[in-house]
Amino acid sequence: MGARFTTGFPRLDRPDSARTSEPSDPADYKGQHRRPSSFRTQHVKGATMSDLNAHTTAFMSTFNDGDYDKMLGLLSPDCVYMDPNGIEHKGVDAIGASLKSIFDGTLGSVQYTVSSTMLDEASDRALVAWTMMMTAADGQQSCVDGLDILDFRDGKLISKNAFCKANGLAIRSVK
Repeated sequence: MGARFTTGFPRLDRPDSARTSEPSDPADYKGQHRRPSSFRTQHVKGATMSDLNAHTTAFMSTFNDGDYDKMLGLLSPDCVYMDPNGIEHKGVDAIGASLKSIFDGTLGSVQYTVSSTMLDEASDRALVAWTMMMTAADGQQSCVDGLDILDFRDGKLISKNAFCKANGLAIRSVK
């Protein structure tokens, strides 16, 4: 028996005729949580599965390779990064500043292990489950499990929404 998806994200294990997707009419959400407007994307043409896999792999590999400049080069100028604390970073410079500690050794040696990836070429979206292992200079190791929702357009990352498992909840006030 397969996993049940209730988020409205298309199931890739079903034929196209059985897939479901997000409602196109905002009234269909009926109070469900919605992504910030900057994360809603419109795509004229989706990437092929191999293109999407290549874009996803290229982006994720920059973290293990420690290639900060390559990571920045894979971002679209209008890219938006929602970090695990719910803070939104807009644009290449802001995203670069927020992710710099992963590349500059502040967190020690960092290694990502991708445990699973789900690709939807129709929307140029990838879901990537990962574990980040951090090794401090003294050899002390710690890790965090997380999930990235990556949206691409024309081979560039346009949004990265990151989630991490933690001991506490990151709760923010709602206006």
